Amino acid sequence: MRTNGIADVLWLAAAVSAAATVIATTAAAQAQTFEKPGVSSGNMGIAGVSRLDWCWRHQRQCGKTAADLYCKAKGFQTATAFSKDPGLNVTVSMGDKAVCKQGICDGFVSITCHKS
Repeated sequence: MRTNGIADVLWLAAAVSAAATVIATTAAAQAQTFEKPGVSSGNMGIAGVSRLDWCWRHQRQCGKTAADLYCKAKGFQTATAFSKDPGLNVTVSMGDKAVCKQGICDGFVSITCHKS
């Protein structure tokens, strides 16, 4: 029995489109970007959420290390991209809860986390 060529092509196009959607959704679930990441700071004498400091501990484990550890705390494996936001008024180091209030604090603009 011969099938309709146009129907076969349309079915194949729909199947490819559905597969691409599943792949894109899975990839999106594997990565997430956190814009202006924050740390809950209510128990440190500062109300609400403060921006995440550039360093995991006060002036130690900065940049990539802090971004990786932030991602791990969020259930991801590694940071694939991150950028610095200098000169913030208040930041909190997530590792030791050190507070920077000097107006010269560095934090993150964003951190993109990834699961393998």
